[in-house]
Amino acid sequence: MLRIVKTKLLLALGVVSAVSVAGTAAWLVSDSTMPKADCALTGVDASVSGAPASTLTQLGDPADDRPMCVIGTTADGVKVSVLFAAGTDPKYIGRVMWQFSNSLAGNQEPWYNAGTRWSRTAQQTSTGSNGDPVRLTYSYVPDGTNIPNAGFGGGPSNLNAQMNAKFGGSLWKTKLTAAIERWGQVAGLVYTQENNDDGVELNAGGSAGSTGVRGDCRIAGKSLDGQSGVLAYNYYPQSGDMVIDTDENWQSSTNDYRFLRNTLGHEHGHGLGFGHSVPCDGTKLMEPFLNTNFDLVQLDDILAGNWFYGDRFENNDTSGTATDLGSLGVGVHPTNQVSLDKTSDVDFYKFQVPASAKINVTLNPTGATYTIGNQSSGCNGTTASYNTLNRQNLGFEVRDTNGTTVLTTVNTNGAGQGETLTNFQLNGSGPFFIRVFGSGTNDVQMYNLSIEVQSSPVVSGTVTLEDLTGALTDQVLTVQLLNPGTSTVVATYNPVPAANGVYSFTSTLTGTYDITCRGQTWLTSKRTNVNITSGGATGQNFTLKNGDVNGDNSVGIPDFLALRAAFGSSPGSGNWNANADLNKDNTVNANDFLIIRKNFGQSGA
Repeated sequence: MLRIVKTKLLLALGVVSAVSVAGTAAWLVSDSTMPKADCALTGVDASVSGAPASTLTQLGDPADDRPMCVIGTTADGVKVSVLFAAGTDPKYIGRVMWQFSNSLAGNQEPWYNAGTRWSRTAQQTSTGSNGDPVRLTYSYVPDGTNIPNAGFGGGPSNLNAQMNAKFGGSLWKTKLTAAIERWGQVAGLVYTQENNDDGVELNAGGSAGSTGVRGDCRIAGKSLDGQSGVLAYNYYPQSGDMVIDTDENWQSSTNDYRFLRNTLGHEHGHGLGFGHSVPCDGTKLMEPFLNTNFDLVQLDDILAGNWFYGDRFENNDTSGTATDLGSLGVGVHPTNQVSLDKTSDVDFYKFQVPASAKINVTLNPTGATYTIGNQSSGCNGTTASYNTLNRQNLGFEVRDTNGTTVLTTVNTNGAGQGETLTNFQLNGSGPFFIRVFGSGTNDVQMYNLSIEVQSSPVVSGTVTLEDLTGALTDQVLTVQLLNPGTSTVVATYNPVPAANGVYSFTSTLTGTYDITCRGQTWLTSKRTNVNITSGGATGQNFTLKNGDVNGDNSVGIPDFLALRAAFGSSPGSGNWNANADLNKDNTVNANDFLIIRKNFGQSGA
């Protein structure tokens, strides 16, 4: 009986509180039948009651048979209004109010109407705490399943028969699934349809979700009050069961059945633990009255979902559980509508890039300023302006492949402002990690993260290897970047030219450098003050002189002596020296001597 009493409590008036009593229900009404509060008021101050068993039970009976509203003050001085049906045991009221005072103390920053989250489900014996993800199952009760009296009379569910008749089939289940699972696209909720339901009475003892037996959230329906008026109602965790008024015109296909989808999405919001939020200005799915001017969850609803269950990537709080963004090619890679659900939350992202790429990283908080409060009755309630853009001051780290070594930290700007890292050089291809963190108000901060992988600059040109008779494609060049006017080498590359002499390589650097090029037996040539931009540098052409047998970057007597020692040899000969084969025809002969004579006394750059 208490369950039914508590059902009427939240059904009729949408009680304002930050905690909803487990097992209670909330309903959605059409705007043509907005109810008004009608109750006898009794006051109790939970924050000063040191002995709840004695103090909180000294409540007088209401003067008439109207419901009784208990208005209390929590340990933080926050007023809580709870509506109980006439005749409710005062001891029970005391226990509930005491529970509220303990539950609410120290946590009244979030303005969205978050009550009690799921603590266990069919797939989880414990769901952790606020911000941890939850796996929920849902099932359709068989027709004939008893629906208890929640103020509209009890009776058997006729959901399947009525909805199949309205839709001419099961399309309504597809739309209902989309409405429920939309919450999972914006919060840490994973849904699985439980194909079995044993038909035990809705929201009764022993009706909790059980794998292979019934879902955590069971969906039923019957005639409630005819068309309009009450559209549906839903129980709060740890139940989540939903009852749909099967008299409604659910088959209306306008805006992809938005009438159906927004109603069911709203009701399931109650099944996740969220109460009604005001004002009724058409900005929130969890407003008390149906609105079809938008599609399903809005910003405040998403914040509520993230506060209770984290974002869609939770738990990604460590490098070992990081969200894997995969191999990122050149371009911009956004990750949007994610959040830190509290200041102790951190988010890790893992990614790979082309070897030694540069990246730009942008982290922007997202949000808006709007008026919000918890419902007391109808569209009424105490509201305040709420800026969701600056709840936390965000920053991020780039971490090396081990997930622990911090390569750089970016945390320059204040709350509500973005952070940017530009032209950051990564060594290797990864995987690397980004760790997002925050500080400030212990509340949800939504954000967008963007990683841009820059196109690495390409240096290209043509090379001419004088006196070469062998294949150009068999030659490996040594190209080096030097600080201008010095001998300090900052990078070395080994491109292989094409048959037409064209070579290229991808640089890890931009800026102004001297570029040198040499071949196996060809003297070094240099181009000075070459500007390598993000687009690279073209036209870096070289003509190289031959004859350096001993590799000292000059042609002289030591080269002549080395060639003479190898004269007449070919690969496999005991005196073979590949460097003495200057023209690369696999024989050391007079042609190679002629090359030395031509370039004798020459030195490379």
